[in-house]
Amino acid sequence: MDERQNNTFEMLKKLGNFIDVHKSAFDANSLAIELFNTIKKTIDEVTNLAIVQTSNTSSTKQGVSKKATLRNNLKQDMEAISRTAKGIAIKIPGIDNKFRLPIGNNDGMLLTTAQAFARDVLEFKDEFIRRELSENFFNEFNKNINAFEQATKDKNASRGAQVATTASINRTIAEGIETFKEVDPIVRNKFRNEPNILAEWVAATHIVKSTRSSKRGKAKVTEQTKE
Repeated sequence: MDERQNNTFEMLKKLGNFIDVHKSAFDANSLAIELFNTIKKTIDEVTNLAIVQTSNTSSTKQGVSKKATLRNNLKQDMEAISRTAKGIAIKIPGIDNKFRLPIGNNDGMLLTTAQAFARDVLEFKDEFIRRELSENFFNEFNKNINAFEQATKDKNASRGAQVATTASINRTIAEGIETFKEVDPIVRNKFRNEPNILAEWVAATHIVKSTRSSKRGKAKVTEQTKE
């Protein structure tokens, strides 16, 4: 969870602690208990979603690292092919134009170009092998292409799952806040003559918010009390 989500979730968990202690003061069939149960359910759902989100984040980071290694391997293979094609062009003019390296750092373009290299090299494979790029080199090149393509799909899937989970957390927390807004006046009415318990409730509704200075980028923490 990001800081905003976490701060709001911490507030909901404080409400959950209050509920555990004081729910016996309400009738079992009351609206308050119904709303309390909804808040507790929200806490459980967000907890489970946070676990999934953490797993997705780890998978994404792992995917980024793995893809970086595969990208480097693929670029080295393509550089070897392109370099060799320039030598072959002395005898077969124009062949080097088939094996130009892509400009920039676009992974999609890198993959597409690598796939084109693998297809176009077949016609001239013997010439490359004569220049010490072995059959095994091209087998490994094709493996690197496939691995890079799969790593791209895996990373995109992890990021997609991460985005979806974050959206689910936002939605679930928002539903919890709406439930809190409904139960808040009920609790305040119930304990209006019991200042100590009411103070517990008020304290539980504090949300710590963080703002960042645009000039220094330092976090400043303030507390906002729900009145």
